[in-house]
Amino acid sequence: MPRRLKPKIDNESIETFIKTTGASAKVAEFYLKQYPDISDAINAFFDSPIDLTNMKPSKTKTKQKRNTQSAQIIKDTFNKYQVNGVLRDDGLSSFLKELGMSEDGYINYVLSYAGNTKSFAIFKEDNIEAIIKKIPFTGKYSEDVKEFYEETIPKEYHRFLMFVHSQLKAMIYELNKENNCLEKITEKELNKSFCISQEGRVELIDMVNDVLNDILPDSMSNSPVNKLFWDFVKTVKKRLSVTKDEFSFIVDFLKEFPTVSSMKLSQEQIEEKLYLPQLYQDFLEYINKPQDKENH
Repeated sequence: MPRRLKPKIDNESIETFIKTTGASAKVAEFYLKQYPDISDAINAFFDSPIDLTNMKPSKTKTKQKRNTQSAQIIKDTFNKYQVNGVLRDDGLSSFLKELGMSEDGYINYVLSYAGNTKSFAIFKEDNIEAIIKKIPFTGKYSEDVKEFYEETIPKEYHRFLMFVHSQLKAMIYELNKENNCLEKITEKELNKSFCISQEGRVELIDMVNDVLNDILPDSMSNSPVNKLFWDFVKTVKKRLSVTKDEFSFIVDFLKEFPTVSSMKLSQEQIEEKLYLPQLYQDFLEYINKPQDKENH
């Protein structure tokens, strides 16, 4: 195979570049090597300035340009699949697929959170605008959302989980409404500790494990402590719902008590943890009094 020759940079092109841009000969050669056409080289100089210390294109400018392009692609894809200004169900599936994102796991929760949607996985134009402002997109959409999930969400876990709880309540309302089990339901009713389940009615406790598996790191969702806690809520407390504060505290609790042995505390130590919601204090007492388990 014949060797590919590099295009020769003539002195006239270098002089024209320097005269037009005011740049040095070294910078002129850098751009002319990438853009043999003098007009393209000059345009590139103004569109994508370089870091003179290492003669590489500016990352900030490149990122901003990619972000602008990505934002427009997201908007165009939304317009392609929205129906009456709303993106959901099959349209949402097509939207995510075209952008290379999965429907499984945390994706929809993170997008709903970033877009501040009223209902889970139902997006309007203003939600899409909010997502674009919140998540720095580079064109690798799945990786961009993953980076936001791994770097930003952990800093906002409490707020994120409170949002997810609200989304679950809205979802439960819709599911129960469709099943004709409840004609209307209030936030107070959703937060109640129901003692008797109603056949055909969906309760928050039925959804907790699947949701937490989607939105929490494996180290937390698969934690024995996490499983023990929700078993306690359902089988010992016989609760079918938890409050927003109780739900959003689970990450803090799992961080403080990552193992079963770490929950071995005296009654005095438990009572000192006044910052814990009462449900979590009750759980610690239960764990530390195994002889009382059969009496609950």
